[in-house]
Parts: sequence; structure tokens; C-alpha cells
Amino acid sequence: MNTTSSQGIFTQLIAALTRQTGIDLPIDENDSCTLAFDDIPVTLQYFRTDGRILFYGVIGEIPPDPATRQALYTRLLEANFLFHKTGGATLAVNEAAGLVTFQQAELALALSETDFLNLLESWVQLASYWRGVCLTDTSAPPGPDSNAENQTASAWMRV
Repeated sequence: MNTTSSQGIFTQLIAALTRQTGIDLPIDENDSCTLAFDDIPVTLQYFRTDGRILFYGVIGEIPPDPATRQALYTRLLEANFLFHKTGGATLAVNEAAGLVTFQQAELALALSETDFLNLLESWVQLASYWRGVCLTDTSAPPGPDSNAENQTASAWMRV
């Protein structure tokens, strides 16, 4: 990359995603870009304060039934332990909004275009798995399917 600023790198990374998908992905005035892969929304937010890119998406709703909610919370906490079922991302809840979220922050300067695209693809696959967990009962097998098909981003992206 020919720029040393992390904001410039964020712009280059979004341009690489635009080239790969063929879809114009504008960066808004808040230094973010929002898109969706199938039914998985993702916001890519650049933070000027520390040069990080946040991959963020709402993947489900908090179940109204207390027992189901407790079982889901347990699964989310177990998955977050040492990031062993989240690929380095974090599952969280926004109790006030009633939402389950999936997020990951990475230093922009540490990502090549290939790293960024691979990270986004992995993030979407994991978010999709955890969305499925949120939509079903908690008796589903724990952890993401290691045999998930490895598709390119352009195959399942929409803006």
C-alpha cells in the first residue's frame, strides 16, 4: 500500500472490497460503510482515535423466554472464552435494544488488502453461524461448522 495513514488504508481496504464485489461502497461522514452478505448486515467503522476498524453486526434478538435467554447467554459466554468459537470476535448483547451483536476490532495498519478480505469473509461466516444459533433453540451443536463452504464475498453480498 502506498499510504501510511490508517485512515488512508481504511479507504484502500474499502476500495479493494469494491473491486472484488463490483459494488460501489461509499464511506459516510462517520467513517463507516454498511453492507449485507445474504441476511448478515455488517458495518465497517473506522475509528480515527486509535486507527482501528470495527466489524459490527446485529445477528439476533434476545429471546423473551427466561430459560431460553439464559441458555443463549451461556452459549455466548462459552463461545467468547478465549475466543475459541468466535475467531477472535466477540458476541455481545444490548439488553436495552434486545439485540445480540457480533463484533471484531482490528488495527487498520496491520491489514493488507488480502488480510482484510479474508477477515471479512471469515467474520461473515461466523456471524452467519451465530445468527443461526440465535434463531434456533440452544440445543444446536456448539461452535461453527468447520466444513462450511468457502464462498467468495461477491457470491453472497448485497448493499
